[in-house]
Amino acid sequence: MASFLHAAAMTTAQGVSARRFLPYAEQIASLLPQTFAGLAAEVDAGSYPGTEDRLAMELAALEHIVATSAELGLDGGLPQVLRDLAARGSVPGTGRTASRAWRRCSVSRRCPARRTTPEGEGGR
Repeated sequence: MASFLHAAAMTTAQGVSARRFLPYAEQIASLLPQTFAGLAAEVDAGSYPGTEDRLAMELAALEHIVATSAELGLDGGLPQVLRDLAARGSVPGTGRTASRAWRRCSVSRRCPARRTTPEGEGGR
């Protein structure tokens, strides 16, 4: 619900009503049961093939959400937490699979400290 409320705040700040945004949010939410089933199978198997997405893709999207939140004057705390988690799991130049890095950082609590590289924090 927090993600929906943040997204609704972003859309309403740009003149789009939450009611108009709702069908898009519902479409995304309809994907969750299948997504959760796949993630559960990966966690249980300890296998993260990365066939669905890459962590670099997740990080890029979260960077955009954090920046847009700031531009709109919204509290970006929630997307910043997720962005930081993705950045800690990211290995610059590899685009490591998202599910493997998210699992490593969130479920097992073995996420490395954020790296600083010549390109900036987290290799961005």
